[in-house]
Amino acid sequence: MACSSSSKEAPADPLAEASLALDAGSARRVVTALAPLKERTGEALALELVALTELSEWGRVEAQLGKLTGPEKDAVLCVFGAARRDVTADRVCRERSVVPKNPALDDAAVRAWARVAEDEQRLAEGELRLRELVSKRPTIANRKAFVAYLERNGFVAEAVVEVEAWRTAEPQDPTLEGKLLGLLERKVRGDLLERRNEDAEKAARRILELDPKRQQIRYFLADALEQKGDKVGADKERAAAQAAGAKPPPAPDSFPGLEAGPGHQKPAPPGLPGHDHDHDHDHDH
Repeated sequence: MACSSSSKEAPADPLAEASLALDAGSARRVVTALAPLKERTGEALALELVALTELSEWGRVEAQLGKLTGPEKDAVLCVFGAARRDVTADRVCRERSVVPKNPALDDAAVRAWARVAEDEQRLAEGELRLRELVSKRPTIANRKAFVAYLERNGFVAEAVVEVEAWRTAEPQDPTLEGKLLGLLERKVRGDLLERRNEDAEKAARRILELDPKRQQIRYFLADALEQKGDKVGADKERAAAQAAGAKPPPAPDSFPGLEAGPGHQKPAPPGLPGHDHDHDHDHDH
């Protein structure tokens, strides 16, 4: 008899499901995927312990670490040490063995090692690790870790580039547009403060391209144009924003959500403190 279209699918492989869940950045899904296994050893146990570490179930992790050996244990010790900020975490991560059979588990250790470098203010080192990881395996977990790293350390322009690439690769993910819009608005503010007017204009126009309803951004666009000497263009953008009923946003140096100051519609005066462009990155741009 032919199989009915409503017949149940074959049971999934818990280890494969758990690896996919770790690649997707979902610790709870890892634990759920492994639940059918009566006993966890090797890769399965390592995956579970990494997930439990991410869920801050440290006591459960410590109780089972002794059951692991080899590269799987090395990976878990790296993740665990980084999460607890152990003084030995960098050495443990550096000396760990690669987990060739499970890239998801190995990537988790690399992400943890990058966080150790960040905690120790070795920012270029941590960024390089995550950038190479995303280049090699652009999983959700790797992309999220890299973008979060860039955001935390003020590399907003780089974060915008990464999320744009991520959105192109995963157009079906509805969360990425909101993420990109938030980064772009932060970038507009930073660019205006640093008087990078071309960059501010480009970011503001990109926001309007993605979400034409964000007419409030036209005020920032107007500031950028006016600082470039385009008074006519600036007046046009402010008029368009007012016609759409948009109120002036908070000044670029304030936090989003605050009431706009009375002087926001005019660009900042010349002579703002400059940024040290001799660094590898310009923060908040």
